[in-house]
Amino acid sequence: MIESPSVPTPIFYACLAVETDGPPFEIAWSSLASNPNNSCGVVCESRLIRPPSVWISRLGRDPSALQAYELAVGDLRQFGTSVRELAERMNAELAEQELFSATVADDDRIKQIFKAAKTEPKFALRRTDAEELIAELSRLRRLTPFAVARAKREAEVMCLTGARAEARARFLSTYWAFVAGVC
Repeated sequence: MIESPSVPTPIFYACLAVETDGPPFEIAWSSLASNPNNSCGVVCESRLIRPPSVWISRLGRDPSALQAYELAVGDLRQFGTSVRELAERMNAELAEQELFSATVADDDRIKQIFKAAKTEPKFALRRTDAEELIAELSRLRRLTPFAVARAKREAEVMCLTGARAEARARFLSTYWAFVAGVC
């Protein structure tokens, strides 16, 4: 049996925006649960974002863009978390951690949240794409392409990947767990 190198469990995050460079309307982050009985589980937190007034025009420019997610700007205003509260929550939960994005554009989106909240993140954003990070782990573990493809498909089926940020973040943590051999 090949010993698997000990690799710290990353935190994955995903953001959604209606425009490529536009402000985010949802963010989610996930990681593997630290269970004393070594059972596998994913912890995920997702928040709709209550847009600051300067974001409203960009989010509402094309009402059909949010409708694809079965949302409206009014839903974000009513059910979203303010950028200030969100930044505080993320700093409290993720301080001194490294976060890996689902896409490179997410780095800019998370920075928009913290800029609007007028605070700095207490965590680091890594430039390594989440899928590249998982591929690197599969090479370290010397997994075959078939084993990696199977792990990815199993994670997709388990997480019912969809258009929402939570589904994407949960998928990445689950995929990581299968490749890491902890599930």
